[in-house]
Amino acid sequence: MNIEPRDDLYKRRATIALGGLFIAAIFSLVAVIRSHVAVTENTFFRTPPELFSLYSADFLCFYAAAQVGAKSLSSVYDPAILDAAQASVTAAAQANNPHYIYAYPPFITKILIPFSYLSFGMAYYSWMVISYLLAACAVFLCAPVSFTRHQKILCGAVLPLVFPFFSFTALMAGQLSSIGLFIFALVVKLRKVSPFWAGIALSLGLYKPPLFVGYAALALIAREWRLIQGAFVGVLAIAGLSIAFTGEAPWRDFLVQASGYVYGGALSDGRNLPAEKGMGLLSAAVCSTGSTTAGWVVFLILFVVAVVFHSRTHHQKFGNNELTERCEQASRITLTYLLSIQALNYDAAILLVPIMLVGSAYVIRPPALLDLYLFVFSLLFLIVAGTMDTENGSGISTGAISVIVFWLVLIRAWKHSKFAA
Repeated sequence: MNIEPRDDLYKRRATIALGGLFIAAIFSLVAVIRSHVAVTENTFFRTPPELFSLYSADFLCFYAAAQVGAKSLSSVYDPAILDAAQASVTAAAQANNPHYIYAYPPFITKILIPFSYLSFGMAYYSWMVISYLLAACAVFLCAPVSFTRHQKILCGAVLPLVFPFFSFTALMAGQLSSIGLFIFALVVKLRKVSPFWAGIALSLGLYKPPLFVGYAALALIAREWRLIQGAFVGVLAIAGLSIAFTGEAPWRDFLVQASGYVYGGALSDGRNLPAEKGMGLLSAAVCSTGSTTAGWVVFLILFVVAVVFHSRTHHQKFGNNELTERCEQASRITLTYLLSIQALNYDAAILLVPIMLVGSAYVIRPPALLDLYLFVFSLLFLIVAGTMDTENGSGISTGAISVIVFWLVLIRAWKHSKFAA
């Protein structure tokens, strides 16, 4: 059994590694603040403004959907009507209409409708506050039991702001990624209490199924029947209640819209979702091969290899300790993102959950120096990638590579967790 290194040399080297991570996190936060100041400066503080950056944020789509949905849920999925609603917002500010498409289920539209009663700026900042609080709660839920309440609150307050895939890509754009982040954290938390209720929490992922189906598949392979039962019951309940309140028509229109929202698929307005917009294995495979068909073949092969790799690690006899459990969940969630057929850069915000799961465990039980160095390096890579252009060009993007490296480091951490007492 390995003896934990606790000598002065270990402490000095660990301090250097963590210090580098802290400095990178500070630079990340500064970059986010500067970018947001530039956005708001161009939007609110110039008369007339030269650029209306805020009105090109993704939140415009959700704000327009809320306005349209307040009158007719089915109309949200009509590109012409939604586009007209966006144009009415941008025209008032003399801004360009980015022509977004909305592809979320009707119950999400219902949740968004209250924002339609606010001005665009007020709605944007209101959602930003809610999104940040959801992320903070997610980090709080993932903290170890041994953490004090103040430590959990501090992690929840700081970590989302220094992780650029959340703060830079999701929070500032007004995306809905904090919902997925909170759902995954809730699933992880509830698994120890009741697998069935963890499955119920997982069913909330119906708001964006491609982001959660990988987790459900891995749970099925691991024969977590109670969790699967809970997810099945939850999906039926959410869909049934939603249809009962909204009718079938909005769901039919949503399914038509969502069916084309895949790389190479045709959206309802005739446009395609280009593979270079993604950050998962499918987008990387399509971009690398230059063919949607060949990309799917490569993706399916990689899908099987990755799932087998995870499953074989899962079935090794590691013993029952908290670090092993945390590493398995961290690997599962990261792999779920990589295998999503709609893995976009703002969805990478969910990686806050695996980061917290393993990182906080390492604070309590320091790993071997090499494991610590690799984990810190993978986090630095994610931070750097999150502040760059993460869209694929003709091959695998920096963002996708950073997530793949992070997952491989988690697998290594998982294998080494068997030595933890």
